[in-house]
Amino acid sequence: MSMKQDLYNASLAYGQFQDFTSIIILIIIGTVLLIGAYYVYKWQSNYISTKGTVVSIDNPNNKCDASSDAKGNVSYSCIFTVSYNYNGISGTTQLQQSDISPVKVGQKIGLVYNSADPTYPPTLPQVSSWLLPIIIVIGLIFYLGAYYNYKLLTNVALRPIVATQGALALGTDVSRGIGNIVRGL
Repeated sequence: MSMKQDLYNASLAYGQFQDFTSIIILIIIGTVLLIGAYYVYKWQSNYISTKGTVVSIDNPNNKCDASSDAKGNVSYSCIFTVSYNYNGISGTTQLQQSDISPVKVGQKIGLVYNSADPTYPPTLPQVSSWLLPIIIVIGLIFYLGAYYNYKLLTNVALRPIVATQGALALGTDVSRGIGNIVRGL
């Protein structure tokens, strides 16, 4: 064999090793995300959405406290009482919220009940309704990345690309190692 062929084979082997390793890691992360999405779904399914009406602002001066950060973004912190009525259970409860807009008396506000104990007063939703779809999409993206790397490994026509990736990664790893040795001296 020639020296060029040996270098190509070494680069190809290193690229295949990296792609195989990344497939395993991407599948593990994707699986963890999808399992996490399942548990988020189970957690969210315990809560039933309903609406309430703000009956009073319980802050001093009956106003939400405004504060701004270094960039000038204003947020409002409010303690307020909300009335609710769900499946014949009605009442009022005091809640606290920080948001980019102030709460106003008479405003309809989203609440959630714990389905295991509907007699307990409702609370504000703790997570966005977008959380579950975002986790699922990110998990699927990890699976697509694993599939892409699998196609790189199994398609003979793409071996030069895998060899190039291996050569670049090998060169980067060697230069980092040399840099670490030099810094350690």
